[in-house]
This record gives sequence, structure tokens and C-alpha cells, in this order.
Amino acid sequence: MKQTFVQDIGQQLRSAVFSSGLTTKLICLFCIIGYFLSFNPQCVQALAVIPGRVMPPNFWIWTFLTHGFIELHIWHTIIDVIVVFLYSKMIEPLWGTNELLRFYFIVTIPNALFATCIYFVFYGLTFNEEYLFERPIYGLAAFLGAYSVVIKQIMPDTVLATTPFFKLKQDQVPLLIVLLSTILWFVHAVPIHFLIMLSFGIIISWTYL
Repeated sequence: MKQTFVQDIGQQLRSAVFSSGLTTKLICLFCIIGYFLSFNPQCVQALAVIPGRVMPPNFWIWTFLTHGFIELHIWHTIIDVIVVFLYSKMIEPLWGTNELLRFYFIVTIPNALFATCIYFVFYGLTFNEEYLFERPIYGLAAFLGAYSVVIKQIMPDTVLATTPFFKLKQDQVPLLIVLLSTILWFVHAVPIHFLIMLSFGIIISWTYL
């Protein structure tokens, strides 16, 4: 009997969990912890990037390190954990734990800074203070976007899906997830910072690699 797609993904995920390195396990663990912390609004305020609070006199600059581990929705958390485990199974053995950890910070910290600057621009155009204090910047969207570029470069010709009309290859994934994220933003399924961080994460990864 042929395995179903879900069973195959489940097996790959179990294999990835057991074979993953320390960096991968820590990222996923902190992401899960961050989701549960998000039930407390004060934790979200303290750990996500709040543009109005990273500037003087507050200087909440530690949030540039912690924002990636906060997720407000369980389905975002599940996607984050699955993608990080599955992709890290291929990346961490090649790069090593230290290089993967460095890549994480190279992608996420500048990304949070960029998203913060974009929110300041939005505020300057609209004078809507929600962009400063009511719309936190959080999540692993930047890292997931960056990962898609890494896998594209490692195995660009890998066919992920075949239909009667086209074949989906790994090197098409970065553009595809940007398009899907744009659609999700239009239908209010994801916040604007998700699209910003995902797109800029792809750009940073392309530049770095």
C-alpha cells in the first residue's frame, strides 16, 4: 500500500527531529515556548519588536533578538517548526551548528530593523500611531524566506510537485511563497510585517550566499 503524502511528511519530520542539530532544536523549542508566552499580552509587548519602543527613551533593542520566537497563531507556529526541522535536516549537516546559528542572526536582526523602518515610514505617511505601538513585529517569516533560498541553491532542479500543466521546482519556491504571502495579506490572513519580513529575508539570504 502506497504511503499517503501526510504519512510521508510525518516520517520525514520524525527523521528530521531526531537527526537535527542543537541549533535547530533550540530555534524550534523557543518558537514553541514563544507561542505559549504570546497568550500573555505583556510578554508579546516585551519580546516582539514594538517600533515606538526601540527608540529613545525606551531602547528595547533586545527585541531584535527575541521577536522571531513569538507567534500569535498556532498554525504559524506549526508551519515554522515543520519548515525549520525539514530544511535544517539538509542544511545543518552541510553548514554546521555555528554557521546555521550565525545565519539565523544575520537574517533575523537586520530584517527586524528593516521592518521597523518600514513601520516608521508608514507612520510618517499616515500619522497612525498603531504602526508605532499597536502592531508588533514578530515571527520567523524572515528565516523561512531565507531558508527557501538556501534550499534553492543546494538543490535547484528538485521537482517538488508535478501537475498536468507544470512542474514545481525548488528554485521556484522563493517567488511562489512571496506571491502566496501577498495573497494572504490581501485577504487579511497574515499581517503586513509577515510579507515584509519574508521578502526581505529572501533578499538578505540571496545577498549573503
